Amino acid sequence: MATGTPEPWTRRHAFVALDDRELAAMLRPLFGDRRVESAEPLTGGFVNTNYRVRLAGLDDAFVLRSYVRDAGACQRERDIIARVRGSVPVAEVLYADTRGEVFGRPYAVMRWMEGAALDQLLARPAEADPVALAACLARTLAAIGSFAFPQIGFFGRELAIAESLGSVREFCVNYLESCLFHDKAGERIGPDLTTELWQLVSANAHLLDVLGDSAALVHSDYKGSDLLLRHRLALRRRSPRPTARPAAASPPSGDRPRSCSMS
Repeated sequence: MATGTPEPWTRRHAFVALDDRELAAMLRPLFGDRRVESAEPLTGGFVNTNYRVRLAGLDDAFVLRSYVRDAGACQRERDIIARVRGSVPVAEVLYADTRGEVFGRPYAVMRWMEGAALDQLLARPAEADPVALAACLARTLAAIGSFAFPQIGFFGRELAIAESLGSVREFCVNYLESCLFHDKAGERIGPDLTTELWQLVSANAHLLDVLGDSAALVHSDYKGSDLLLRHRLALRRRSPRPTARPAAASPPSGDRPRSCSMS
């Protein structure tokens, strides 16, 4: 049965509580009338609502994600996963109601990926080889960056750039200006360092022009809590080089079925 809710202080948008009846109905297009045996809210994401669900008669677990903040994110995630699958380890999307026609809100069903979050592995240095972890992370990051787009911006329908952010120089300068003078960065580092940093940026911004119009796929949350690894753990006294291999990665959307690679 569905139990518990994530801690509210960790979230940016309200958690959508779903009971077993509602979960079963949302899963019916994919699994028919199978009974929900267990449903556990996942606390990793701060934006959408995620449940780990097990169904009667099936060994696998699944993630049901309800999109709370941005209705277009469901289709966008599905498009990104379809684009990178085969090059970047990502969770398999089994079903998606991208328009929210049935329950009033878009949702997707993904296959659950077993593994350990990177930040948890780094907290147990006796069990994981940092060189192997770094190599895995670098390979996956390079694979994500291998997907090119015509300009910098945010995705719209079918991964077309719906909101352009200008040239590389314009984007970087505008972003730094926003951080220093409109957000908290300038306040935190103080006026003197803010002035020096802005002078450095202004004097050297032209160096970014060498990048031309290059625009590559990026993952905005490529960090320990969002990267999941399937690994063969071995204590160092038993094996000097335990290995790690990517499980799945979440798409760059602000939420994830957490996973080495792109969640």
